[in-house]
Amino acid sequence: MTDYRLDKRELAELRAAHRQVRDVRAAYRINAVVLLGQGWSTADVAGALLMDPETVRSYFKRYKCGGVEELLRMSYVGSEARLDPAQMAELDAIFVPTCI
Repeated sequence: MTDYRLDKRELAELRAAHRQVRDVRAAYRINAVVLLGQGWSTADVAGALLMDPETVRSYFKRYKCGGVEELLRMSYVGSEARLDPAQMAELDAIFVPTCI
């Protein structure tokens, strides 16, 4: 079993970052690392935050390798739609519920 404990300085850094973030995804990442750093098991953290244990381990690894900046770096970005305006309107008509 890996020891995920963090020292007081690291926990303080993460708590300060948590107070500053406004993105829920970022807050959950920080929460996962803080809980691991306080001695929680990966299974307990994953259960409490409704995420996969491997994701929890990945967040911890990212923090240890690159600090808060690396932990909060979002790798997933969207792209521009490849549909023309008429196709977008058609999708909206199909998938957007109408109010009665």
